Amino acid sequence: EEVVDLVAGLLCGGCVTAAQDQRVLAASVRRYLLGEPAGRDLGELSLCLQADTREEFLDRVERLPEYDVPEDFGLHRNAQVVSQRSEGARLLSDLARVLSSPAGGPADVAAAEGGEEAALLKQVRTLRQRVTSPLDLEPFSPRWPSGRGRFFAAVLLQEASDCSALLRAAGVSLAELERSLAGLSPLTPELEALAARLRLGQPPESWWGPPGSPGPAGPEPLAAWAAELGARADFFRRWAREGPPAAFEVGAFLWPRRLLTAALLEHAQRLSLPAEEVAPRFEILEELSIRELGGRGPEHGCYLQGLLLQGGRWSRERGCLEAPRPRELACRLPLAWL
Repeated sequence: EEVVDLVAGLLCGGCVTAAQDQRVLAASVRRYLLGEPAGRDLGELSLCLQADTREEFLDRVERLPEYDVPEDFGLHRNAQVVSQRSEGARLLSDLARVLSSPAGGPADVAAAEGGEEAALLKQVRTLRQRVTSPLDLEPFSPRWPSGRGRFFAAVLLQEASDCSALLRAAGVSLAELERSLAGLSPLTPELEALAARLRLGQPPESWWGPPGSPGPAGPEPLAAWAAELGARADFFRRWAREGPPAAFEVGAFLWPRRLLTAALLEHAQRLSLPAEEVAPRFEILEELSIRELGGRGPEHGCYLQGLLLQGGRWSRERGCLEAPRPRELACRLPLAWL
């Protein structure tokens, strides 16, 4: 018991202070170290450390697996894949930072910096061409629909404004960096930080969205960011020109909660109910595709597409959520009706 308490304390560095959390932690460590039954057969994944002598105890410690087996901690086997991908991404990021620093004598450093600045200047000019100009908000606001649809029109205006501000900020930063690299203006610390991110092939965090908006789950490649931002702007332009889409692409919204709130308010107004008495309900439409919608949305609510599941998948056979398959880290959810 003393060894269990010691190991449990070392694992979390004494950060666990709540009595219930300490109890759960001690039970988990005891199950792993003492081989207590866990309600499932672990086979050879868990090594019982019960020993009579110190030498036998150390011998069994040496025979522990080199890598922690996720099943021993009650995790899915994909947890090991996620952990290894995270460690690999961190290692590659560190290598990129090291390789971006030229080594050698003064002549080598000058030559490397000159070639690096030329490559960066070319990258900035290419990126400026890919990042479209800010959205013209005039087509988004002249006519507000009355009754049903005005809440979605408000979402369109808000999202288009945020997307336009993001495009404008990225364009201004790239223009200033291009002038600095061309020797026409000084290189400020902010522009130097931007150049460092571009050398790593990653957009700065300020380009992810407005302050407080949910950003990507991890480092996003610069090319993917530029393509996604362009597709998002095209989506809002098409919405303003042709009307609401049959199914909303959730990934196009900087604030997806706005869309959910608009659907709830629209439904509450249709039923003449207070908004606080309306709750969202989702229905998965397994047999329905975007092409079969015919460009029309539902009579009430909205269709959602582009939802991804992490840590689970949708079973078409059983019509419910299930554990993901091995090495299946993200699964696309079928068309959903809110």
